[in-house]
Amino acid sequence: MTPPEEDKSIPVNVVSGSHDEEDAELPSAQQTPAEEPAQEEADAAPEPVVVEETGWKARYDEEHEKYLRALADLQNYRRRTEQERAQQLQYAHEALLTDLLPLSDNCNQALASIRDTADVEALARGVEMILGQLQAFMQRYGVRELNPHGELFDPELHEAVEAVRTDEAAPNTVVEVLQPGYMLNDRLLRAPKVRVAVAPRDSSDS
Repeated sequence: MTPPEEDKSIPVNVVSGSHDEEDAELPSAQQTPAEEPAQEEADAAPEPVVVEETGWKARYDEEHEKYLRALADLQNYRRRTEQERAQQLQYAHEALLTDLLPLSDNCNQALASIRDTADVEALARGVEMILGQLQAFMQRYGVRELNPHGELFDPELHEAVEAVRTDEAAPNTVVEVLQPGYMLNDRLLRAPKVRVAVAPRDSSDS
């Protein structure tokens, strides 16, 4: 009779519970180790600086006051400048009129002499004297007379009122000045009115 075979299987010890249950039994500090640095950084953040309201308001009031003073100074400067300019325009011709007064006096004296005397030569000398004073006055202020008699006609300076056919002067030459012109420094005040020579007609054309 054969004896019974021995059971050679390895006994397995069954452990009750699972790893999840072991993890659940760990304290909360061991479950979230990453939360500790975040909490430390939050604790170390600097507190916001609180600026006192009185500080910036005082600074603003000071700068605003400076602006108002500067604006007032500018307005006063503009007003003063406009007043000075108006006075300059009002009295701009003061020196010119002062120099004209002697001419006015001499004209009055000449008019009185015409009524009291019959000396034509004396009257002519008086008028010539006044004319000389007037010319000196104009020269003092940069005015000079234009009398282009015998010169070539210049359309930029002369005003031609008539063309004269003649062989006594070269064509385009001023043969007569009807009214003199005047220059103020380099600016034309009035163009002289002139007659200009043109070539005579050829007898064969008639």
